[in-house]
Amino acid sequence: MLEKIKIVIVTHFRDRETSETVFRSINPENQLAPRKISLKSFLDKENIVTVVEGNFQKNKELRLPTIVRTVDDYIWSLNIAFDTISTVEEKNEGKGVFES
Repeated sequence: MLEKIKIVIVTHFRDRETSETVFRSINPENQLAPRKISLKSFLDKENIVTVVEGNFQKNKELRLPTIVRTVDDYIWSLNIAFDTISTVEEKNEGKGVFES
């Protein structure tokens, strides 16, 4: 029987500015994770490191599909944030997100 699960997601970006922008964009989404699941993210240079944990022994109602959906939602949020930044940069002719 599965007792605990820990998933570590490391997402690498081309520079610190992009990773910080994506991190700030998805951080509110992290607060919406189910209470039974721990989802914590931090910046490490050009990386966003996210740790997702669940304890099936302490939370008897926690199920693996809940963890899978949470990770899927998180990855979707990362993708949307990065796509938005990329679109803004393309519109700005390759300049950074905050350059004018």
